[in-house]
Amino acid sequence: IGLDPLVDHSPDVAVQLLLSSCLEWRLSILELEALVLPPWSFDAAFPSRDAFFSSLSLESCDQVVPRCTVEETAKDRSRFFLGEIGVTSHCSVDLIEDDSDGIACRSARWVELLDGTVLARLMSSDLDGLCLDSRMPPERIFITTILLASLRRIPWSPKHCWIFPVWHRERMAFVTWIGRELGFRD
Repeated sequence: IGLDPLVDHSPDVAVQLLLSSCLEWRLSILELEALVLPPWSFDAAFPSRDAFFSSLSLESCDQVVPRCTVEETAKDRSRFFLGEIGVTSHCSVDLIEDDSDGIACRSARWVELLDGTVLARLMSSDLDGLCLDSRMPPERIFITTILLASLRRIPWSPKHCWIFPVWHRERMAFVTWIGRELGFRD
Protein backbone atom coordinates (compact mmCIF):
# COMPACT_ATOMS: atom_id res chain seq x y z
CA ILE A 1 0.00 0.00 0.00
CA GLY A 2 2.98 2.29 0.48
CA LEU A 3 3.32 2.84 4.23
CA ASP A 4 6.88 2.90 5.56
CA PRO A 5 6.86 1.17 8.99
CA LEU A 6 9.82 3.22 10.20
CA VAL A 7 8.11 6.56 9.58
CA ASP A 8 5.21 7.70 11.75
CA HIS A 9 2.50 8.58 9.24
CA SER A 10 -0.47 10.74 10.00
CA PRO A 11 -3.83 8.98 9.68
CA ASP A 12 -4.65 11.24 6.70
CA VAL A 13 -1.74 9.79 4.69
CA ALA A 14 -2.93 6.23 5.38
CA VAL A 15 -6.53 7.12 4.44
CA GLN A 16 -5.39 8.55 1.09
CA LEU A 17 -3.19 5.51 0.40
CA LEU A 18 -6.08 3.15 1.16
CA LEU A 19 -8.49 5.12 -1.02
CA SER A 20 -5.98 5.16 -3.93
CA SER A 21 -5.46 1.40 -3.53
CA CYS A 22 -9.22 0.79 -3.68
CA LEU A 23 -9.60 2.91 -6.79
CA GLU A 24 -6.49 1.64 -8.59
CA TRP A 25 -7.11 -2.07 -7.94
CA ARG A 26 -10.94 -1.89 -7.93
CA LEU A 27 -11.14 -3.25 -4.39
CA SER A 28 -13.97 -2.63 -1.96
CA ILE A 29 -13.01 -1.61 1.56
CA LEU A 30 -14.19 -5.03 2.77
CA GLU A 31 -11.78 -6.73 0.36
CA LEU A 32 -9.00 -4.39 1.48
CA GLU A 33 -9.86 -5.12 5.12
CA ALA A 34 -9.45 -8.86 4.47
CA LEU A 35 -6.00 -8.20 3.01
CA VAL A 36 -4.74 -6.27 6.05
CA LEU A 37 -6.07 -8.61 8.75
CA PRO A 38 -3.38 -10.30 10.86
CA PRO A 39 -2.56 -13.97 10.04
CA TRP A 40 -3.90 -15.42 13.28
CA SER A 41 -6.18 -18.30 12.17
CA PHE A 42 -9.28 -16.98 13.92
CA ASP A 43 -11.53 -19.65 15.43
CA ALA A 44 -14.29 -17.66 17.12
CA ALA A 45 -16.58 -14.79 16.16
CA PHE A 46 -18.44 -12.44 18.49
CA PRO A 47 -21.23 -10.13 17.31
CA SER A 48 -19.61 -7.05 18.88
CA ARG A 49 -16.72 -5.74 20.93
CA ASP A 50 -19.01 -5.61 23.97
CA ALA A 51 -19.94 -9.29 23.54
CA PHE A 52 -16.27 -10.27 23.23
CA PHE A 53 -15.02 -8.35 26.25
CA SER A 54 -18.03 -9.29 28.39
CA SER A 55 -17.21 -12.97 27.80
CA LEU A 56 -13.74 -12.46 29.32
CA SER A 57 -12.67 -12.53 32.94
CA LEU A 58 -11.05 -9.09 32.69
CA GLU A 59 -9.98 -8.74 36.31
CA SER A 60 -7.50 -11.58 35.85
CA CYS A 61 -5.96 -10.72 32.49
CA ASP A 62 -3.05 -8.71 31.17
CA GLN A 63 -2.70 -7.16 27.77
CA VAL A 64 0.29 -7.28 25.47
CA VAL A 65 -1.02 -5.32 22.49
CA PRO A 66 -2.01 -2.50 22.56
CA ARG A 67 0.09 -1.20 25.45
CA CYS A 68 -2.71 0.08 27.68
CA THR A 69 -5.21 -1.37 30.11
CA VAL A 70 -7.78 -3.92 28.94
CA GLU A 71 -10.55 -1.59 30.14
CA GLU A 72 -9.24 1.21 27.88
CA THR A 73 -9.18 -1.13 24.88
CA ALA A 74 -12.71 -2.40 25.59
CA LYS A 75 -14.07 1.16 25.70
CA ASP A 76 -11.96 3.10 23.18
CA ARG A 77 -13.59 2.31 19.86
CA SER A 78 -11.66 4.94 17.91
CA ARG A 79 -8.05 3.71 18.28
CA PHE A 80 -7.89 0.00 19.07
CA PHE A 81 -9.06 -2.59 16.57
CA LEU A 82 -6.80 -5.53 17.40
CA GLY A 83 -5.00 -6.93 20.40
CA GLU A 84 -3.64 -9.80 22.42
CA ILE A 85 -4.86 -10.42 25.94
CA GLY A 86 -4.64 -13.22 28.45
CA VAL A 87 -3.38 -14.38 31.80
CA THR A 88 0.19 -14.98 32.91
CA SER A 89 1.49 -18.25 34.33
CA HIS A 90 1.25 -16.99 37.94
CA CYS A 91 -2.52 -16.59 37.56
CA SER A 92 -4.68 -19.64 38.14
CA VAL A 93 -7.87 -18.19 36.65
CA ASP A 94 -8.80 -18.85 33.02
CA LEU A 95 -9.66 -16.00 30.68
CA ILE A 96 -12.73 -17.86 29.37
CA GLU A 97 -14.04 -21.13 30.72
CA ASP A 98 -16.65 -23.18 28.93
CA ASP A 99 -17.90 -25.93 31.26
CA SER A 100 -20.00 -27.62 28.57
CA ASP A 101 -16.97 -28.61 26.47
CA GLY A 102 -14.34 -28.48 29.18
CA ILE A 103 -12.45 -25.81 27.21
CA ALA A 104 -10.29 -23.30 29.07
CA CYS A 105 -8.95 -20.25 27.27
CA ARG A 106 -5.91 -18.54 28.78
CA SER A 107 -5.17 -16.03 26.01
CA ALA A 108 -6.78 -14.53 22.93
CA ARG A 109 -5.84 -12.57 19.85
CA TRP A 110 -8.65 -10.46 18.47
CA VAL A 111 -9.51 -8.01 15.68
CA GLU A 112 -12.62 -5.92 15.12
CA LEU A 113 -14.04 -5.82 11.60
CA LEU A 114 -15.70 -2.84 9.93
CA ASP A 115 -19.17 -4.23 10.64
CA GLY A 116 -18.39 -4.48 14.38
CA THR A 117 -17.88 -8.24 14.46
CA VAL A 118 -14.90 -9.37 16.55
CA LEU A 119 -12.87 -12.31 15.28
CA ALA A 120 -10.73 -14.03 17.89
CA ARG A 121 -8.29 -16.84 18.24
CA LEU A 122 -8.85 -18.40 21.65
CA MET A 123 -5.79 -20.26 22.94
CA SER A 124 -5.06 -22.55 25.84
CA SER A 125 -1.51 -21.22 26.39
CA ASP A 126 -0.89 -18.30 28.74
CA LEU A 127 0.82 -15.04 27.81
CA ASP A 128 4.24 -16.14 29.10
CA GLY A 129 4.69 -18.52 26.18
CA LEU A 130 3.01 -16.27 23.65
CA CYS A 131 4.14 -13.22 21.77
CA LEU A 132 2.62 -11.35 18.87
CA ASP A 133 6.09 -10.55 17.61
CA SER A 134 6.77 -14.22 16.82
CA ARG A 135 4.22 -14.15 13.94
CA MET A 136 4.04 -10.41 13.35
CA PRO A 137 7.05 -8.12 13.64
CA PRO A 138 6.41 -4.80 15.45
CA GLU A 139 6.40 -2.94 12.13
CA ARG A 140 3.55 -5.12 10.84
CA ILE A 141 1.58 -4.60 14.07
CA PHE A 142 2.09 -0.84 13.74
CA ILE A 143 1.00 -0.76 10.09
CA THR A 144 -1.96 -3.11 10.67
CA THR A 145 -3.16 -0.89 13.52
CA ILE A 146 -2.90 2.23 11.34
CA LEU A 147 -4.64 0.55 8.40
CA LEU A 148 -7.54 -0.84 10.44
CA ALA A 149 -8.13 2.60 11.98
CA SER A 150 -7.74 4.38 8.62
CA LEU A 151 -10.23 2.07 6.85
CA ARG A 152 -12.87 3.57 9.12
CA ARG A 153 -11.95 7.11 8.05
CA ILE A 154 -12.21 6.80 4.25
CA PRO A 155 -14.57 9.61 3.21
CA TRP A 156 -17.75 8.70 1.38
CA SER A 157 -18.28 10.21 -2.04
CA PRO A 158 -20.73 9.48 -4.84
CA LYS A 159 -17.72 9.17 -7.17
CA HIS A 160 -16.45 6.09 -5.36
CA CYS A 161 -19.48 4.84 -3.42
CA TRP A 162 -18.95 1.36 -4.92
CA ILE A 163 -16.00 0.74 -2.55
CA PHE A 164 -18.35 0.77 0.45
CA PRO A 165 -20.50 -2.18 1.57
CA VAL A 166 -24.18 -2.22 0.58
CA TRP A 167 -25.33 -1.60 4.18
CA HIS A 168 -23.18 1.54 4.26
CA ARG A 169 -24.52 2.84 0.94
CA GLU A 170 -28.11 2.24 2.11
CA ARG A 171 -27.38 4.13 5.33
CA MET A 172 -25.93 7.06 3.35
CA ALA A 173 -29.03 7.13 1.12
CA PHE A 174 -31.22 7.24 4.24
CA VAL A 175 -29.15 10.03 5.86
CA THR A 176 -29.28 11.99 2.58
CA TRP A 177 -33.07 11.60 2.42
CA ILE A 178 -33.43 12.81 6.02
CA GLY A 179 -31.22 15.82 5.20
CA ARG A 180 -33.35 16.74 2.20
CA GLU A 181 -36.57 16.35 4.21
CA LEU A 182 -35.17 18.67 6.87
CA GLY A 183 -34.16 21.23 4.26
CA PHE A 184 -30.38 20.74 4.29
CA ARG A 185 -28.52 21.22 1.03
CA ASP A 186 -26.38 18.49 -0.62
